[in-house]
Parts: sequence; structure tokens; C-alpha cells
Amino acid sequence: MASKLASRQEAKRLEELLFAEWAEKKRIIEDEINKVVNTQMSEGDLVNVARYISEGGKRFRGFLTILTAEALGGSIDDALDAAVAIELVQAASLAIDDIIDKDVERRGKAAAWIKHGLPKTVLSSLLFIPVSQRIVEKLGFRAIFHVIRAWEATVRGEILDSFLPRLVPASRYLELCKLKTGSLFKLATILGAISAGASVEVESKMGEYGETLGVLYQVADDVVDYHNYKVGLKPYEPGLKHFESWARNQGPDPVEVGLRFLAEKLDYVSNLLDTIEFKSEKAVLLYFIPEFMVSKMLEEAGLDRRLRELRATN
Repeated sequence: MASKLASRQEAKRLEELLFAEWAEKKRIIEDEINKVVNTQMSEGDLVNVARYISEGGKRFRGFLTILTAEALGGSIDDALDAAVAIELVQAASLAIDDIIDKDVERRGKAAAWIKHGLPKTVLSSLLFIPVSQRIVEKLGFRAIFHVIRAWEATVRGEILDSFLPRLVPASRYLELCKLKTGSLFKLATILGAISAGASVEVESKMGEYGETLGVLYQVADDVVDYHNYKVGLKPYEPGLKHFESWARNQGPDPVEVGLRFLAEKLDYVSNLLDTIEFKSEKAVLLYFIPEFMVSKMLEEAGLDRRLRELRATN
């Protein structure tokens, strides 16, 4: 559907369509999250903590859930519960991540553990997980199963990255990307497919699409951070050591290695979508999102042009 190198005019049209769809779904998702928090997490002051943890954010994963469902013939109503579930899991992950990393700010305000203390933040975050499972109960066992697996993967990734870094050799960098970032993107697209009543085969392919999208996001983020370190714009962060080790195993320039990987994976994910029979023209956004996301991230460091060059030669 989407050409590998879309014209600027077409890219602009798709960008406008993407943001219009995203804004509409974001509003709907946020309204529903507020309802869930107010009705299912209403124990005393806990509701205020839950509201604080869950408010804000781009709601991209929830949007991706609904977009996947619509592309496969489902509707917003079919996928809304799943979209809320993935956003609650994401919110819990971020709140706990802030505690582990001792980050004092999140989304331009005090982190939840700073605002409400450790006990309330931890308990509220943990409660988000079974609430998310209960929300998707009507979608069946596979939906609950995937919520559990995604949370397990996220926690295992955090454990490896934060407490057992020596167990993450260069060869496991991409595995770490899948666990830490890819798992929740994968959950978003799988729940979207399940919501639309898609086959297990399509569900699996959409899960691979989501996971790859998450890996693209993490690698692009690391490429930009490493580039900015090399040009003196920011210090070397501990998390970059995994990326640098992996990249140097494949070439002398980590930035170039990362860009080549991104170019190859963007082609791969487009070819993967070609194997799925979609039922809505909105599927064009699934093709557009990976390239748009990666290009916008690289634009910050002026690396988007080099990515286009690499994609043109593939």
C-alpha cells in the first residue's frame, strides 16, 4: 500500500491523516480510562494516585490497538477495552520504571513516587495489571494470556537492564529491545487483532509487526543518543553500552550500523504487512507509522537524510 519512498505530498497527506485519527482515538481512550480508574480503583485515596499515574501521555499504544482492529475489519467499540488495558499496563510500567531509575519527573510533572510516595505508587501500579486482565476478559483466554506475557517480558527486560547488565552480552541487545520496548507494542497489535476476530495466523503476524515497531523505536532512540554523545551534545549514558557493543560487533561506526539496521527492518516490516489481507483503507497507516516514527526520531540529530539514502539503495 505504502511505497518504500513515498512522495513528499503523499507523506504529508498520510501524516495529517495519522494525527487526525490519533487525536480522535486519544480523546476516546482517555475518557474510558477515567471511567475505569474511577469505578475499579476507588479504594480511598488510591483513586487519586491511580488518576495521577494514568493521566497524560500520547496514548500511542492504545491508538495502535484500535487502528489494528479497524484495519482488520473491527471497530472502535470492539477494541476500546483492549486499548484501555494496554495503556494501563504502560502506565504501570512507567511508574515503576521511575522508581527503579530514581527519576523525579515524568511528563513534565513530579513522578508518581515523588508526589504520592513509594507504597501508594507501587500498590496502585501493581493493581493496574489485574484490572487490565479483567478488562480484556470478554476477549477470551488468549487476550488475558498475552497481557500476562507482555508484563512478564517487560519486567524481565527491566531486571536484565537494571540489575543484571553483565548477563546482557552484545548478542542479546536486540532481545533486550524486544523485552523492554517491543513487548508492549506487540501486545497493542495482538489485542487489536483479537478484538477484530482475526485468525491466529494474522494475530501472530500483527504481533511480530508490533514487536518490530518497538525494536525500531528503541534502536532509533539509541542511535540518536549515541550520535549526540559523539558530537558532545550529551553525556554517555549507561544504557548505551549494550547498543554500542552490539553495533561494534558489526562495524566500526555504531551510528552507521544502527541506521543500516533500521533501513533493513523498515523494509522487512512493510513486506510483513503485505502478507496480511486487510479490510480497511486505514491499513495504509500501519505501513506509514514505522517510517514516519523512525524518521522523526532521527530528524533531531540530522540523521534522517542518511536513512533515506540507505533505503533508496536497498
